[in-house]
Parts: sequence; C-alpha cells; structure tokens
Amino acid sequence: MNQSATLPVAPIISNLEGFSQIADLSAKMKPYRFSGINLDMRQMTWCDGNMCAPLGAVLYHAGRNLNELSLTHIPSDVESLLCKNGFLTHYGRAKRTDTYGSTIQYHRFEPEDDRVFSYFIDEQFRNKAIPEMSRALHKKFLEALMEIFSNAVLHSETKRGPIPGGLGLKLLREFIQKNHGRLTVVSDKGYWEQHPDGNLEMTRMINPFPGTVVNIEINTSDQKTYVLSTEQVDEIP
Repeated sequence: MNQSATLPVAPIISNLEGFSQIADLSAKMKPYRFSGINLDMRQMTWCDGNMCAPLGAVLYHAGRNLNELSLTHIPSDVESLLCKNGFLTHYGRAKRTDTYGSTIQYHRFEPEDDRVFSYFIDEQFRNKAIPEMSRALHKKFLEALMEIFSNAVLHSETKRGPIPGGLGLKLLREFIQKNHGRLTVVSDKGYWEQHPDGNLEMTRMINPFPGTVVNIEINTSDQKTYVLSTEQVDEIP
C-alpha cells in the first residue's frame, strides 16, 4: 500500500474512553505501509500527559511499518504541554523549557534498557509532589516499577498469558488504594482499573492495544506518610 490518509484525533483522557480511542487509532493505521499518515489534532483540546506513552507506542508501531507520520493543527495549549514533556520532539517540534518541573518527560526505551529506565524513574520522581515515604518504601516503590517494566517486556514478547504483575504490582495496588489514586492496566483488549474510591472496573475494548500499559496516577494532595508494615518506628526518619 502506498497512499495517504488523514485521521482525526479527539481529546485523550486517562480513562477507558481515552485508551479505546488510542486502540481504535492503532487499528485504523495498521493496514498502512509506505504511506503518509496525517493526524489532524484540531479537535484535541486536551491530552493527559500520562497518555503520551500509549499514544507514542501506537505511532511508533505505525512508523515501524515505514509510514511517514505528521501531526497537524495542534491547539496551542496542547502543543505547549507536548513540547515541554518532549513528546513532539519526535515529530519535528522544538523542546520547550518546563520551568516549574511539572511534567514527567516522555522517553522511549528499548527492551534491553532496564538500567536506563531505572535511572530515568529515579530522576523523574525527585522533587515531584508525591506523598512522603520512608526510605525503605521508596526503594521498594522504585523496585516495583522496575519489576513491572521487566514483566511488560517479557509479556510483549508473547502477547499471551496473564497481565504482568507479581509482587511489584501488588505493592503498587496497596499504595494506590490507600493514597486514593488510580491504577490502570491495559493489555490487548483487556482494560482493568482501580478507581480512587477503591472500586474495580474490568471490561474489554473493541480494538486491541498493541502492547501492555500500566498507568499509575498518584494523589499528590495526600498528606499522609507511608512506611512498610515491616518497619520499626525508630527506622523511620
């Protein structure tokens, strides 16, 4: 196939509708090879920053199929955000300074980049407005993220089997539940979400997402201090 296509992109919010939209976009781009694909983003009046990773994944897949991608008519507010977190640098825009350090930077990793990912996570979590944690819990928290990264890499090699998890995901689930944050796992057509009120949502999307997403939203207004249940009081700074 050697042709061009223009696909509209609506606002992308971190919920079932947002992930379904990205999966639908992936399905629409899948047949194209050696083609020009224009994403018309004039309707995208907002994009949650954490949705750049799944959106970037489907665009990366389309690029691997030797398509030429262009993103046009981006509203100014959205363009500013996506330039500050580095997303649009992959599509011909210059990076803008994030003066207040309010964004988590968009970055692509290869499956073998586990050490680079570990460094990236440690850097990105510094000076961010996350709840207070003991040193031991902070270490376990970062280890949990690393475990999920490693399991997602293994899971992506098969596209089959259970959603990646293990002890790392269990720790994050417990923390997010107490923090009243949000935890979302998307793999193929499966959508699983732990809402801030503790309720669970499990459903299937119409189109598959080409990979696995573990999306963690922390309630930054939480004033509690968190520790491991195994820690002694005199071990907590």
